[in-house]
Amino acid sequence: MVQTGSVVPYQCRQHSASIQADRSEQHIQECKAGSDQSAEAPPCRAKAVADIARKTQSSWLDALRPSPALSDLPSAWVFLGPPGVGKGTYASRMASKLGVTHIAAGDLVRAQIRDRTPQGLKIASMVTAGDLIPDTLVLELLQERIDIGRESGETGCLLDGFPRTLLQAEALPSFTDVQLAVNLSLREEALIAKCRGRRICGVCNKNYNVADIDLPSTADEPAIQMPPLNPPATSSGSHSCREHLQVRLDDAEDTIRHRLQVYHAEARPIEEYFRERGQLLQFSITGGIPETMPRLESILHRHSIALKACQQSEQQPQLQTKQQQHHSQQQQSSQSIPQRQAAASC
Repeated sequence: MVQTGSVVPYQCRQHSASIQADRSEQHIQECKAGSDQSAEAPPCRAKAVADIARKTQSSWLDALRPSPALSDLPSAWVFLGPPGVGKGTYASRMASKLGVTHIAAGDLVRAQIRDRTPQGLKIASMVTAGDLIPDTLVLELLQERIDIGRESGETGCLLDGFPRTLLQAEALPSFTDVQLAVNLSLREEALIAKCRGRRICGVCNKNYNVADIDLPSTADEPAIQMPPLNPPATSSGSHSCREHLQVRLDDAEDTIRHRLQVYHAEARPIEEYFRERGQLLQFSITGGIPETMPRLESILHRHSIALKACQQSEQQPQLQTKQQQHHSQQQQSSQSIPQRQAAASC
C-alpha cells in the first residue's frame, strides 16, 4: 500500500517491476539501454517521472491541462475508487480546477431516465426488471456526451466512477486520450464509518456526513483523521437541514461490506488494465478535503508531466517518419521538374 506522501510508482514498460519515481540513476540508464535495443519500444516511464518531473518549472495546472497537439482525441482523466471514498467530491473539484467537464456515468444514466429518452426508457425497463445495463449502452451514452462536448468546445473531461467493467476500460481509448487513472483508496474501517455517517437533507438534498473519524496508524496503514461534515447550526433560507437529515436505506453495515466486496472483485481487472498501460496512479486518502486536495494536485502534477513527455517521445518516431516521407516527396518533385521542362521544349 502507498504510504502518505509517497510517490506512487508507474509500471515501467521495459521492466516488470513497479519503479518508484525517485529511483537511482542506475535504473534510469538501464531503462535507456533497454529502450535503445528496439526502435519500436516506447521510452521508460520511470525515467520520465524521475527526470522530467524533477526539472519542470511549469505549474501543476499548466501541466494537467489538455494538450491537443498530442492526440486528435479529447483528453480524459479517470477517477476510480470504492463506494464512499469521495470520488464525486474530488473529481468535481479537480475538474473545476482543470477547466474540464466532470462526467459521472451514473448521472448520464439518471438524466436519460428522467428525460424519458428512447435510451432512458430502455434503461428504465431494465432497472425495473432487475437487469444490468449492458456495457454497449453505457459506452454509447458516454461517447455521445463526449462528442457533444467536443463540438461545443470542451477540451477534456474527468470521468467519475467510469469505467466499471474491463470491456468499458478497453473501449475507452477508442474515443478518448486517457491521461491518468487515479485510484482513490481509504482504509476499510474509515470507508465503513463514512458510509454509515452519510446523511442527506430531505428538503434540499444536500449531502452531509456526521462521522468523526480518528484512526491511529498501524504497521501497514497510516493514521487517518477526518472531521465530520455537519449541516450548519442555523437555518439557510426556508429550512434547517439539521432538522431534516435522513439516512440512506442502503447504508447498513452489512450492506456496505457486501458492496465493498463486490466492488473490489470487479475493480481488480480494471486496475490491472490501467497498470499495464502505465496509467494507474494509486492515491491513499488519509485526511479531509483540505489536507487531501493539495497532495492530490501535487502528485497529479508530476505524473501528468511525465506522461505527456512519454507521449511526445513515443510519437517522435512517427513524426520523423512523416518528415522523411515529406522530404522524399519533395526530392522526387524537384527531380521531375527538369524532365517536365525537357518535355515542354520538345
